[in-house]
Amino acid sequence: MARTASRSEVEEEDEEDRRFTASGGGGGSGGGGASENESDGGRSSDGGGGGGCEAKELRNLQLLNMYRNSFHGILSGEVGSLQNLRVLNLDNNFLSGNIPKEIGNLTKLQELRLGSNNFFGEIPSSISYLKELETLDLHKNSFSMQIPFHIGNLSNIKSLYLGQNKLTGRIPSSMQKLTKLETLQLQINMLTGEIPSGLFNIKGLNGGEIPDWISSQKRLRFLDLGGNQLEGVFPQWLAEMEVTSIILSDNNLIGSLPSRLFNSQNLSVLILSHNNFYGELPDNIGNSTQLQILMLAGNNFSGKVPESISNIYDLMFLDLSNNRFFGNTLPDFRSSAQLEVIDLSSNEFSGEIPTNLSPVTRILALGKNKFSGNLSRNLTNMSRLRYLDIHDNKITGELPDFINQFSKLQIINLRNNSLQGSIPYGISNLRSLRILDLSSNYLVGEIPAELGNLASMIDNPNSTSSSVLGDSTIWYYIPFGSFISVKLSDLQVNWKMSIQGLSSRNLNLYSLLDLSMTQLSGGIPDSLGSLKALKVPCPEELSPPDPPKDESKGTWFSWEGVWIGYLIGFFVVVGSLYLTGYFVPAPSSNRRRQQRQFRI
Repeated sequence: MARTASRSEVEEEDEEDRRFTASGGGGGSGGGGASENESDGGRSSDGGGGGGCEAKELRNLQLLNMYRNSFHGILSGEVGSLQNLRVLNLDNNFLSGNIPKEIGNLTKLQELRLGSNNFFGEIPSSISYLKELETLDLHKNSFSMQIPFHIGNLSNIKSLYLGQNKLTGRIPSSMQKLTKLETLQLQINMLTGEIPSGLFNIKGLNGGEIPDWISSQKRLRFLDLGGNQLEGVFPQWLAEMEVTSIILSDNNLIGSLPSRLFNSQNLSVLILSHNNFYGELPDNIGNSTQLQILMLAGNNFSGKVPESISNIYDLMFLDLSNNRFFGNTLPDFRSSAQLEVIDLSSNEFSGEIPTNLSPVTRILALGKNKFSGNLSRNLTNMSRLRYLDIHDNKITGELPDFINQFSKLQIINLRNNSLQGSIPYGISNLRSLRILDLSSNYLVGEIPAELGNLASMIDNPNSTSSSVLGDSTIWYYIPFGSFISVKLSDLQVNWKMSIQGLSSRNLNLYSLLDLSMTQLSGGIPDSLGSLKALKVPCPEELSPPDPPKDESKGTWFSWEGVWIGYLIGFFVVVGSLYLTGYFVPAPSSNRRRQQRQFRI
């Protein structure tokens, strides 16, 4: 259902501020310059050039920190005169243009952070003169052309962030000389070719692409090469390395996964979503007992899910959606004490809805499979469940009364099954319920007036209200001080007689009630008027009564509230005043994601 935000999306502010303060600089978190002036007893500067101060007058400046401000314009070549500078941090501003070649004069520089700006052009080769450089952060700009070959001369580099640019070509083989590299991020570029195996011989690499020379990086811990155009198979040499996090999503990789990969006792994050991998998962997958995040969505994996996967007791996030897995039973996850998210949607699973799942599960997505039978009372063992999506299966029987025991449920999607009977009155006790889709079933009877008591549909939805996952994002801390963000996929709803995606970024802004395409009868209860979060459109915006499939002539974005069908059903869609623009076509299983997020 969900892409990373590691260092490129999470600023480690506390660490930055501590270093900044320890250097004797002013300016605080709001940015500003910092001077550590050893030779003249702390002669003050005005923040790096304000008040007519010339760069040459700051010849003793060692730390210049102006990150997270609103500076714009270009970076002047005069910066090259600050030859005692150790740290230059201009992250998160609006600077543009090329990096001046004079940057190469800062030969004492240890940290250069220019990320999250609007710089463009090529990365100047003069950067290779910065022999003392330990951190180079150029992420989230518009740098183009190839990564300069001379970048391999940065012999002291430990962290290299080049993700989210427009870099092209292959990863230069010279990078295998970066023997101290601990973090390499090259995600979301236009890099091509295979991942060089030599890259993994770098003794400290934490992320990057798959050149062969990566295999020389014996200290590699975090590898993020997602969102490129990498081809080939999963390298055997990578499987044999003790890497903590491997992110290769949104590429064109093929083949099966080597079983050796899951013998690692260090692997905690494996994200391979949206490639062309195939075959069965290795039976020894359960040997990787430190695994916390496993995302294999949008591939061509098949077969049964190995029983051993339930041995991964620390597993928190499991996404196997949009593959060809099958089987009428699933592994027993009841002993999994941290498994919060399970997405098995869009596969070929069959049998009854599994109840042997973790009691801490919050998100359960089983839509578009072949599950059948009744909903079991054992589902109530998942007392923390907030998101239940079983749409497009073959569920039969009545909608059970015990559904009101899921006190934290916010989203229920049972669309397009074979449920019968009436809607239980007790469903109105779900005070957190904001989205209820029971459409395309065989429900009969009247619409319960008690639905007007659904508290979260009475109050206007807003971004500060309790939601499934806050803003539908889960942040996971992983070893070595990095974070991974995982985001829900779009919730698929029936919109104007077609399936659309309701943006997961704003699920807490919506209320939705869909009872269309059922056999409900009688009138619409007056109590539904208390659902103040619903906004009824003008009569001319309603669908004409005949024929049933004729759509409203109004534009889709004018529908901010309720559409009442005719006798066969009832459909209410709720959006906040921000609804416009939040409906997008539901992505196909093979479509590449353009945003850097992991779908669950």
